[in-house]
Amino acid sequence: MLVVKFGGSILNGAEGLQLACGEVEQLPRPLLVVVSAFEDVTNRLERVAELALVQKSEAEQAADSLFEDHRQIAREMLSTTAYKSWDQEVREWEERLRRIIEGLAIVGELSPRTLDLVVHFGERLSSSLVGRAISAPVISATNLLITDENHRFARVDLELSRERVQEHLQPLLQIAKRDKGEVGADQLSQVIEERGGVEGSPEVEGRRGDAVESSLREENASGIVVTEGYIARGRGGEITTMGRESSDFSAALFGELLGASEVRIYTGVPGIMTADPAIIPDAQTIPQMSYGMAREIASLGAKVIHPRTVRPVERANIPLVFNDLSGAVSVIDGDESGEAFSITALYQASLLTFKVDRTDTTLSPLLDLLLRTTPFIRSTRSGRILHVLVPIAEYNPETLIRKAKVADLILEYSATPVSVVSSVRQQGIGGEDATRFLSAIGEIPIRSIWSDSTERSISALVDPIHASDIVRALHRQFLSGL
Repeated sequence: MLVVKFGGSILNGAEGLQLACGEVEQLPRPLLVVVSAFEDVTNRLERVAELALVQKSEAEQAADSLFEDHRQIAREMLSTTAYKSWDQEVREWEERLRRIIEGLAIVGELSPRTLDLVVHFGERLSSSLVGRAISAPVISATNLLITDENHRFARVDLELSRERVQEHLQPLLQIAKRDKGEVGADQLSQVIEERGGVEGSPEVEGRRGDAVESSLREENASGIVVTEGYIARGRGGEITTMGRESSDFSAALFGELLGASEVRIYTGVPGIMTADPAIIPDAQTIPQMSYGMAREIASLGAKVIHPRTVRPVERANIPLVFNDLSGAVSVIDGDESGEAFSITALYQASLLTFKVDRTDTTLSPLLDLLLRTTPFIRSTRSGRILHVLVPIAEYNPETLIRKAKVADLILEYSATPVSVVSSVRQQGIGGEDATRFLSAIGEIPIRSIWSDSTERSISALVDPIHASDIVRALHRQFLSGL
């Protein structure tokens, strides 16, 4: 079984959708296709929510424009019959979003819960289009992945999600393994009963009764099911999201829960590269790296990997493959023997500093809360001073202190905007590497030097205006001529 994910950089209009559909046709079955919202749609939906607070009519116009853009793609990609069916489903979402805009205009406040509800329509629009374009059923991730109620950065309940996936998704993919037309009546009836409209159960989008039976026979032929990344559902039933750019994480979770043979991520760049190609035009594809190396570069700013993506496939020992549609490939697996090396940059980060009253004062409640709500990189403690590095440009530590109930323990605190520029080597950073790292930076001022506990990386915390220059200098120092 293969799990593949297509992101917004691929799904960037009718042409991108057509390319993705063409790739799907070449892939083995059974196949789970995980999709992100189309390019820039999440940003546009966030803007709709913000506009609703101050200018309802402009928010409605922005929403209408977004839906019309999807309709234009659908007209180019779908048959007349398929378009009518799709449009009927979309009109319901359109009306729901209009009611949300109305509510936001009245209340005048945008909560994380409501923002999750608004942005999730991007993934629903994308999955519905992809599903109909490839004639495959769609099972929404909001009925498969169960999380806590921490909106905008929800944490997955693995056991509840496993139950949902095994009960509602896996049987559909197992049916797909059979030869065409050989689904037994008993098995078919069982799946129809499970999926045919029972209140609260996951649904095959837009299909009920006889239509479900028909679609199951079709998907037995196609061997494909479509779902979404990024979105999920909290234990209480509300829509949640798992952090921006987390669709890769969703794909990795599905791979783990299904016991897939491979999780494949299609990107707009040729695999994982030695540096950001927007800064280093001659950056090269890294053909292989270990799970540990991948986790490190993800936490330190490699845009192509979401920081939470690696753990699920690592737990299940499943290869994670990044590639573009031209065939460039980077494989992440358990092999630690390679010589992978990368220059990473996290351009928008904050260094949080807390000074406590005594050297034996613990700030565990603060760190625990931070870990639940923010993908922080690492922390270091020296006497009465705690430094924490978080991948957020503007961070308000006062709110964190209040929620953690540690205000009486902290004498001073601050948040300083920084960029984090790093060299990461799979075989570890040695003394010679550290010397070359500092030599490449030269006279550019740095705030501090950090390294990870495995000695796989060395990082400089610098003023954001110097970050790109340091990336170029490090790439010349370590990787020029490769």
